[in-house]
Amino acid sequence: MGYFLLPFFDYVFSFKGVFLIYLIIFIWSILRCRFNLTIHTFKCALLLCIPIVWAVLISNNFSNRDFQRSIFYLSMPPLTFLIGSSYSRHVSLSVLYKFIIFYGFLLVVFYLSFSAPKSNISNLLNPKAARNTFFFPKPLFCVISIYLLLFYQKIRGRGVFLFFNIYGLFISGSRTYVLLMFAFIVGGYINPSKKNIFTISCLFFIIYLIFYFSGRFDNVFSELTFTSLSSVEDIGSQYRGFESFKALEKIFSGSIIEWLFGFGLNENISLDIDLDLGGFNLSEIPVLHNGFLYLIFRLGLIGFLFYLLFFYKILVGGFKNYSTHEKYMLLLIVFSLLMANIVIGSFYNMEFSIAWFLIGYYSNRK
Repeated sequence: MGYFLLPFFDYVFSFKGVFLIYLIIFIWSILRCRFNLTIHTFKCALLLCIPIVWAVLISNNFSNRDFQRSIFYLSMPPLTFLIGSSYSRHVSLSVLYKFIIFYGFLLVVFYLSFSAPKSNISNLLNPKAARNTFFFPKPLFCVISIYLLLFYQKIRGRGVFLFFNIYGLFISGSRTYVLLMFAFIVGGYINPSKKNIFTISCLFFIIYLIFYFSGRFDNVFSELTFTSLSSVEDIGSQYRGFESFKALEKIFSGSIIEWLFGFGLNENISLDIDLDLGGFNLSEIPVLHNGFLYLIFRLGLIGFLFYLLFFYKILVGGFKNYSTHEKYMLLLIVFSLLMANIVIGSFYNMEFSIAWFLIGYYSNRK
């Protein structure tokens, strides 16, 4: 299960190192698993790969660091999707789910191993303090693990795994993941399954987390509103909306060709202001929190349509071939990708690579 080493490498290496390891695992998957793709999966993979080809062709400096970073981000969805597809014929669903559950647990254990000796109890219950540690848990692994433990997977030590994954979700301090967890729990209740004390307790805990972070939910819409700002203080409090506004300015200033096929992999978005971020000066950005705008900026409206067609084929093209559990799981994962992409660029976020992996795994099982 070489893919599951990737989140660990993400802690240690730069994007170049992680991308190289991605390629190694991808090649290993082809050689080890014989890469037996269905026609449906092959067509879906092409929809993710073709836009990257034209983005490379319209770029003019292949050695540029921004080009290399863009290649890494844009290649992550198709590479992880194909790696997941290659595992589908050789790793059973039960084994895969056990890996995910154990992995979420392991990341939290690593976090506690690094932070507990240096922290007091209050810091271990402080999500803000957790962000400064080396092995910060991957919240989406925790979300999926909690869902599987509550509604699908029977495993020894279930309560222990559930406790650690819930703690990992809490310590992330992320509104996005708390809402995604709530969506997964609701999806689990809609999906006919046996309810028990674990599911009831977890539902109440998720509701508690929503109230715990409720003060931060008040600012969600103002943070995401596309707006032009001039003061550093306003930009700091509404940065995501500000960078999205600047991205739209850049996109609308482009030619018809740039609207259709994107600006390539070398262009950055100017903020028209110098921001001091902990001693690091920022006047232009290569990446956006809004993954849809980033997609349009790099690959154009046609690239955006390719992604829409990909999700259509995944959800509609092969939906009749999935089991009831797989249908619910796939819907929840796609929903998570689409919703989180507005806020944290989940399409190209390393923490969401497990979502692409699972989509590839499900799509190639039939």
